[in-house]
Amino acid sequence: IAEAKPPALAAVPESAAPASTVPSPVVAPKSATLEAPPAPVVTVEAPRPPTVASREAQEMRALGDQRLKQGDVATARLFYERAADGGDGPAALRLGNTLDPNYLSHWGVLGLQPDVAAAAKWYRRARDLGEAAADLDLAALPQQ
Repeated sequence: IAEAKPPALAAVPESAAPASTVPSPVVAPKSATLEAPPAPVVTVEAPRPPTVASREAQEMRALGDQRLKQGDVATARLFYERAADGGDGPAALRLGNTLDPNYLSHWGVLGLQPDVAAAAKWYRRARDLGEAAADLDLAALPQQ
């Protein structure tokens, strides 16, 4: 009886690796591509300077009005500035008036120099705080 021999194996070159060990590239379908989520939009406001409480600003303006009626323009300016720094539009307008050559000459103030640039600055601040009359005073300022 003749013995059956197993079939001969084909020779595999040494450089070829078995199919199970060759890494295959992984490609995600276009619809499944992973993208980083959009960065959240963060709004950061610049810190605001501390403000005087509205009631205190009104009191400062009232004290400025008293000083102005007494003819003490220099002290009135201090009260108006404090109130205007606290966000009081009428105080900013009045502070501009105390620096405006038109108002100083109308009031007959002696010994205080007008400051057109400073008056314009305070008129613009008053306008920004909602005082529409500030535009009229700003337009009436003499040109430097």
